[in-house]
Amino acid sequence: MFTEKIAPRQLFILFFIMRTSIVISFLPVLTSAAANEDAWIAAMIAFFPSAAIVYIIGRLAVAFPEKSIVQYSQDLLGGFWGRLLPLFYLGLFLFIAGTDLRVYGEVIKVGFLPETPLPVIMGSIVLAAAMVVNAGVEPMGRAADVIFPIFLLMILGTILFPLIHADFSNLQPVLAEGWSPVMIASITPISITAQYASLTMLVPSVTEPKKALEAALLSILLSSIVLVVVTVVVISVIGAWADRVPLPTVIDVLQFFYSRIPVLQDYFNW
Repeated sequence: MFTEKIAPRQLFILFFIMRTSIVISFLPVLTSAAANEDAWIAAMIAFFPSAAIVYIIGRLAVAFPEKSIVQYSQDLLGGFWGRLLPLFYLGLFLFIAGTDLRVYGEVIKVGFLPETPLPVIMGSIVLAAAMVVNAGVEPMGRAADVIFPIFLLMILGTILFPLIHADFSNLQPVLAEGWSPVMIASITPISITAQYASLTMLVPSVTEPKKALEAALLSILLSSIVLVVVTVVVISVIGAWADRVPLPTVIDVLQFFYSRIPVLQDYFNW
């Protein structure tokens, strides 16, 4: 029996922050690599299969509101296959966790701590994650409530500050190379939807399990909107060759602050 509970609102925030962090950090670069100036179209297309994946995962999880996938997999598949499915889930989770860990580590290193070795940064993230897991899901949900307004402000800053350098003519021509590169570019954001597999473990910890699917779908919708907007800004500011620039949105925001606020220049030059 799950005793720790979080509200559907907190579940939405957790998934929104989890997916949008990856979106802000790397996806504009990855999508522009194949679709060039049409990367924003790829971002829009990616929403629909991503939402379908979340819906399937969520419907299955909500059907067993008091059980995790480790428990209801045996009800669905029987003994042998029911025990094998959690092992597949564990492997998928470790793969996603490793990918996210590397992405977050690169973000911190490139944007904030360029002199710090990447293993040190990643090790610190793992240590912090272990402390959160040990504390339980309720403190994680309360922390999400606190972080969410700050996270939104950071997103707005990432989008708004680079706009002074934007040239929206960089978005043209539209579909110059057809739909094929756009469809290929959409594969990356669709594949990252595998993050939502954790919904199968979190639903029993939600106070209103039936609202968990709604919260997950809302998070994928809003994060997809952020992806489209950020991709438009990145291409407008940097151009279709944004795939050659690591973390373009983070770097552009940092350069904006650094070049326009003398106090920060004095601090970092000290």
